[in-house]
Amino acid sequence: PAEGKKVTARAEWAEAAAAAGGEASGRGAWEVDFGIKESVAEHFEIDERPLYTFESISCIRRDHVHIGVPLMTSGAPGAPRRGTLLIMDDRQPDCNHRAEISTGHLKGKDQYLYGNFSFKMRLAHALEDTQMKLARVTERVAPNAMSCVALYTNKTAHNEVSLCFRASKPKTLDLGFFLGKKTDGDKLHLKSQTMKNDMSDRFIDFAISWSPGKVVFLIDNEVVWDPDYDIMPWEPMTLRIILRPFNIPSTYQGSAQMAIGSVGYSPYHPHK
Repeated sequence: PAEGKKVTARAEWAEAAAAAGGEASGRGAWEVDFGIKESVAEHFEIDERPLYTFESISCIRRDHVHIGVPLMTSGAPGAPRRGTLLIMDDRQPDCNHRAEISTGHLKGKDQYLYGNFSFKMRLAHALEDTQMKLARVTERVAPNAMSCVALYTNKTAHNEVSLCFRASKPKTLDLGFFLGKKTDGDKLHLKSQTMKNDMSDRFIDFAISWSPGKVVFLIDNEVVWDPDYDIMPWEPMTLRIILRPFNIPSTYQGSAQMAIGSVGYSPYHPHK
């Protein structure tokens, strides 16, 4: 396919950039403490718009993203004291497309071509901090809540790499990628990985390592999926951090939150 040639071209471009003393993405390494508003604002922006994803619908609202707030799990080993909360509930879903649910969403400001991406997060779970009145609190996490981190573009072709979690399946992670319509009909290449424990009951270190022709998914520094395909995503992509409903129709089933402690990036170096 034509996209296969692009993979080769991108790899050669990355090699040339590194040989000239640059990096494949053109950007240096960084790590963002999500307890510090200024650090988050340097690399991420808060979306506010209707959200349509695989026919699920919701309203992304700025007031459902809370940066630099205390985290109730701060007493747990390895958990950050402060961070960012994305909230999902039924407050003011007013983006004019019949949505019953409002939610928070973060979009990276820059594009990246290859690199290592790390995320310290607690996936979709029940709200704990009623004193802050951040959301309409329900006793348990909404079973239709999905939290994801993703690399995404849909400009020239739909390329995407994602790690997602559904609250209704607490011991399962959905790892996947897209290559676009011209390559394979925009098929979702998916592995549903069963884990030993509930993946939402603590902060966990997730990572995506992306290089020419290769994507590797890691959890707590252990490889959980190293897919073997002839073609892998090749387009420059932006980071997304997402909390949304997955049920169709997207009826309100309760509130949820996703906690982010930090996100990091280091560039791909083809000669290392």
